Amino acid sequence: MLKYSQNYGFAVGFGSAILVDCWQKFQSMPPNSRNSHRLHRLHGLNLQFKGNIHIMYKLPSHYPPCAKIGLGWVILMCSLTAPAQVLNVAVAGMSHDHVHSLLQQYKKGEVNIVGIAEADKQLIARYTKQYQLPPALFYKDIATMLERTKPDAVLAYNPISEHIDVVEACAPKGISVMVEKPLATTVKQAERMAALAQQYHIQLLTNYETTWYASNHHLYDMVKSQQAIGPIRKMVVHDGHQGPKEINCSPEFLNWLTDPVKNGGGAIVDFGCYGANLMTWLMDGKVPVAVTAITRHIKPDVY
Repeated sequence: MLKYSQNYGFAVGFGSAILVDCWQKFQSMPPNSRNSHRLHRLHGLNLQFKGNIHIMYKLPSHYPPCAKIGLGWVILMCSLTAPAQVLNVAVAGMSHDHVHSLLQQYKKGEVNIVGIAEADKQLIARYTKQYQLPPALFYKDIATMLERTKPDAVLAYNPISEHIDVVEACAPKGISVMVEKPLATTVKQAERMAALAQQYHIQLLTNYETTWYASNHHLYDMVKSQQAIGPIRKMVVHDGHQGPKEINCSPEFLNWLTDPVKNGGGAIVDFGCYGANLMTWLMDGKVPVAVTAITRHIKPDVY
């Protein structure tokens, strides 16, 4: 059962930070220890590298469903880059405020941005000034960017309804993709994206921030290994904050975050996906008998 009553909101999480951290930890090892080296506790994954080539990864059985879909991409990225290099990524859209984390990493030299597909000139001007981005990085659309760059992966920070456009552009070129949660606004879009990922053998990662919470993994261990409680019969999830306008989301982000078509359904989609994902994980992927969503329209004069 999903009981969902909250203010409009979103969570702040960045898959790119995980990618960079994975690679940096591998890079920090002495060269002679990289061969056939297993990192048992690197973001909860079992990794084994040999030289600069990734030869094995295994996701623990308790990892959330979203992680099993896409975390292979995290490991793939860790093995694509030579020791003297950083990850080469392209960016699809900049209207999602989570892009700030990636741009901060770029400014620190932790990741290399080879191209940015963004058509909003005001947005381009603001970020160019804030992060000292070279004008040559920008392209009018994804197709043009991919014609002229060779990224290891593409990170999408655009409206949810446009995630499918990114995958349709990248998959035939064999380029893996990360999108912010949720994956898509419709089942048809999601199924199309999954089919493209399978057809072209790419990794497609949906970044759920809660995937990376140590507290959630501790909870899972308490429930599954320690058996601290009895069988799960019902789950209630509460998420929320004051609202995107109140926490000063950018106008470009707010513009589509509150759009029922571009965002897919408001707060219940933006936050409800976390609860659905965590519940499915705790239930070992079992389909629920029933799902109940209780909605409230909070602050109708604002949203």
